[in-house]
Amino acid sequence: MEEMMRSMMEECMVNGSEEDHSETEFEEKVLLMREEEEAENEEEIPGLMNDNRGIGVIEMVLILVVLVGLVLIFKNQLNSIISDVFDKVNSTINRL
Repeated sequence: MEEMMRSMMEECMVNGSEEDHSETEFEEKVLLMREEEEAENEEEIPGLMNDNRGIGVIEMVLILVVLVGLVLIFKNQLNSIISDVFDKVNSTINRL
């Protein structure tokens, strides 16, 4: 849309001195383009309101954020628990 507006502005600048109505024509074209764009957006919005496909993804991201937060909060405790478990596993393996 921006490219179209630029080309219309360039047209008006080139033809502006020859035509008295170039500014009003340009404004009318811009208004029509905006109305068309708004109409397209209005058609898309009701479909988006009923579209629930992304909800599962959002839930998964929120769960991951909470898990990462818990890991960061309890980092030291988790390190000690994991090291204890690995020590027990190693001692059991060495006995066999």
